[in-house]
Amino acid sequence: MTTEKLRQLPLLLACLLCQAGLPGQGNQASSLNSGPGISTASRGPAQSPTPKQKPPKKHKTKKSKLRWPYLKFARKNLVKEKISDLISKKDAKRRMVEKLITRYGVGVAPVLLGAMHDRQKPKIIQRLSFFLDKLLKKEQGPLLIQEYRANNKTLSLFIVRKITSFKDRAYIPFLKKAQKNKDPLVVKTATLALASLGETSTLPFLSKMARDHWQTDNRKIREAALGLHGKKASDLLIPMLKKADDNLKIGILRILAVAGTKETASVIRRYLDSTKHQIRVAAVNALRGIVDGDPPYANLSVFSAIEEVKKWKRRIH
Repeated sequence: MTTEKLRQLPLLLACLLCQAGLPGQGNQASSLNSGPGISTASRGPAQSPTPKQKPPKKHKTKKSKLRWPYLKFARKNLVKEKISDLISKKDAKRRMVEKLITRYGVGVAPVLLGAMHDRQKPKIIQRLSFFLDKLLKKEQGPLLIQEYRANNKTLSLFIVRKITSFKDRAYIPFLKKAQKNKDPLVVKTATLALASLGETSTLPFLSKMARDHWQTDNRKIREAALGLHGKKASDLLIPMLKKADDNLKIGILRILAVAGTKETASVIRRYLDSTKHQIRVAAVNALRGIVDGDPPYANLSVFSAIEEVKKWKRRIH
């Protein structure tokens, strides 16, 4: 081998080692060729950038609809067909449908509610109401609200009355919805219920009701107004009293008798000097209720009213 070839041998060997990927001088040469301080061996294969992952879509969970306890279709149909027998003159027929309703329990309530409509016979409505009152408890309230139909006066009135009996503030939104019903009786029932739950927004309606229907509904009005008793109602009623006409003053004083606090007594005292007998009587009754917790006089003659006025003027300063 010539001297020239011997000189080229290390270079050939380095090239062979580099091509084979083996450690040696060839790697050193390539690392030198790649630039100062940078090693191609340390860099490894080039990596593509990680694609941005989209956040998982949030699926909106639908609220599951409340359902009545399951009752077989055949049983529902059987009760539906026998509803007219609730007022049958034959005892056996009546007892049969009554037993079916009792046996099937609250699961049959939608069938009975479905039979309550404005064309239904009043006697059947009475019997349906009787059984529904027995079947439906407070826990069925949300289910009962789902059955409400504003255009069905008979059904609406039953549902509002039943919800009212639960005396639960959770049903205030429903009762406010029922206040928009076209039937005056449904509206009145819902408003009295709201008043009994402490909703002061009912005060104008209640005051007018006390003015116009005191003779027939005074007990219902006073029971509802008990739920409004306190400073909040008093602070609303006194300005109303000062601005009202004479007839409405009577209604407001009747509500104050139940809902007013003792701090309102000095304002009410002024109405003992009214020239109108009915306003003086309403003021006397308001003071009786606020100060002593006594019910209103049903009838108070002019002479008796004069004596009562004198008494209350001495007591309230």
